[in-house]
Amino acid sequence: RKDFQWMGLGASLVFVSSFICEAAYSVIGKPLLRRASPMKLLTVSLLAGLAGNLIIDGPATVAAACLLPAKAWVLLVLLALICTALGYGVWLMVIRESQVNVVALTVFSQSIFGVPIAVLWLHETFHTGQWLGCLVILTGLLIGLSRQIGSSAQNKKACADPAQA
Repeated sequence: RKDFQWMGLGASLVFVSSFICEAAYSVIGKPLLRRASPMKLLTVSLLAGLAGNLIIDGPATVAAACLLPAKAWVLLVLLALICTALGYGVWLMVIRESQVNVVALTVFSQSIFGVPIAVLWLHETFHTGQWLGCLVILTGLLIGLSRQIGSSAQNKKACADPAQA
């Protein structure tokens, strides 16, 4: 149609590609975590990402960064430390100890936390569809993780009482 906005697909493409990249990072990271610590892998990944971003859009990014007020820099540093460094550090530690296909299910929990945060912090309207979506995601997580939780409980029981194993 003539009123179709191709530029509107750009944000969706970036969003979907982030899931593909996250999956690749997790799958490739699993064997790398046998040889390197999660924080070393995270540091190398962040530096590679920084280099890639600077190559793609360096001058414009630097120019925009110079215009940011101090409050924005504080928020960026907090996001970098808490969400990126701490979040991905924990993510890599969990991937090192668990199966990637099980851990990957937890990515969908972003909506469960993101929707209430947007309502509280940004004063966005909470819709019934979002509530139902969060319930569907929680149900899926419970179903998807129940086998992992069940096998973990059986392993602990077997370790506690070897005669029943």
